[in-house]
Amino acid sequence: MQSQSLLYVIFFFLIFSFGSCSFHYQEGVRLQEAERWEEAAIEFHLAFVEDPDDEEIRQRLTFVNQKVAAESMTRYYQHLQKNEHQKAYRRLVAATLQDPELEIAKNQLVKWYQILIAGKIELEFEQIRSNVRLADEMQLVAYINTPDGRKLKANIANESGFFFAEDVVYQQPFASFALYSLDSIGLELIQRPYQALAVDEENQAQEDARRMAMRNTFSQKNFYRFITFRNLLGNISGNLASNEIPIAGDIFAVRPSLWSQENPPSWWNPPRSLNYELRVNGKTIQVLSKYGRNEFTPDVMYLNQETKRAFIDFGKYHIKQEVRSKRWLLRRMPTADAKSDYFTLFSNNLALYPYFFYTNGGYRFSSIASL
Repeated sequence: MQSQSLLYVIFFFLIFSFGSCSFHYQEGVRLQEAERWEEAAIEFHLAFVEDPDDEEIRQRLTFVNQKVAAESMTRYYQHLQKNEHQKAYRRLVAATLQDPELEIAKNQLVKWYQILIAGKIELEFEQIRSNVRLADEMQLVAYINTPDGRKLKANIANESGFFFAEDVVYQQPFASFALYSLDSIGLELIQRPYQALAVDEENQAQEDARRMAMRNTFSQKNFYRFITFRNLLGNISGNLASNEIPIAGDIFAVRPSLWSQENPPSWWNPPRSLNYELRVNGKTIQVLSKYGRNEFTPDVMYLNQETKRAFIDFGKYHIKQEVRSKRWLLRRMPTADAKSDYFTLFSNNLALYPYFFYTNGGYRFSSIASL
């Protein structure tokens, strides 16, 4: 009796397994015949997971993946023509995953650079807490200007002060990466949609007043700026030194060569407009402006030609508010040792680890007052 029951269990298990696999395969065939390649690829992939030894499933999956990759490349070029670089890059990466042997995709991939922009901002959060009591959510934010005129948003971690953003660029010279610049630092205030509270008639007037006060304080999302560089216009001249090393080096190992025992610069309130020029001289990038400051530019730049990545390091900022004038001031702090180098802890982010190797750099930015 037990053996008969066991046979029934095995029989129904086989029927279920066969039926499940057959469903995904048959659905894939139907979608393939309708030339719905992406949907067919999903079904054949599910069928392949269930039966990886089936050669026919493998062949059909390869075929539809090649079709999906071809469609991805078509959309890639469409996005590229519209200068929609983020969308174009995602389509290109998808094509290389769908068909790793697609030569046209591999040839395009080497024309792209992945960029990491990062730094640290130290700010006394208690200084602004009293001004934003009515916000449901608050997020410290840094905005970064890109060389082609876009703005990247980088959230600032409340505890560590770290911020970072990733970008992609297409067929740009290395020197142009130096034109990433700091746009603004501030606090994003977010108010959730208002929900009326159940109140009696006596408290209705008080509730209405509270609701009006919340509406007048700020809209759904406001950005309260501490530091802003308005009308920031820059240009670049010269060439970066070609000091490529044969094997990509670890950025962490070269950091000590950038440490300095110099005193921190004076506090600075940025002007409303600022023109500057970058003059590239070997491994040094000179920042020329009438103010002799360079807090708006990166601090160090690293390039990795092997993996087509770049790390744009803005260093560590201190920000404070003057008690009397209420103006916000900033300065970039020199790094004296491993303890004061924010990169020591920041480099523990494993998701960003591929950016922490270089073949060229680090290129250091230095400020010079110009007439």
